[in-house]
Amino acid sequence: MGKKADGVCSLIGQGSRFEGKGTVNGTLRIDGTYQGDLDVTEALVVGGSGHFAGEVRAQAVVVCGRLEGIVWATGSVELQAGCHYEGEIHTGKFIVHEGVFFQGSCHMDGEASQPSQPQKGAEAIVRPLSQ
Repeated sequence: MGKKADGVCSLIGQGSRFEGKGTVNGTLRIDGTYQGDLDVTEALVVGGSGHFAGEVRAQAVVVCGRLEGIVWATGSVELQAGCHYEGEIHTGKFIVHEGVFFQGSCHMDGEASQPSQPQKGAEAIVRPLSQ
């Protein structure tokens, strides 16, 4: 994969709308709208005002806004408080914070490139509700 980039490498700003198939070398943050398929070499971050609809392959995916579709993450998927997720997740590590809307399925296979072969040590982290 080469040298790891520091921080956000690409940004789709609030009010922007993209459709189609894309490839991003590094990390992509979406604060606008993207509909289609994405291949991201590092992380996809869907910001609080962001909306992604489609299929994405990345090392890590962090959702703060809205994501509808299929995620293949070789590392982790994190659903942060207040986000809305509908779809299917394939990952080795799944983190869900309090206050998340999640409707779909999560497959703890851990390998985006080989979804039919479960990986040992896959884990889900679900944050407890506040008392």
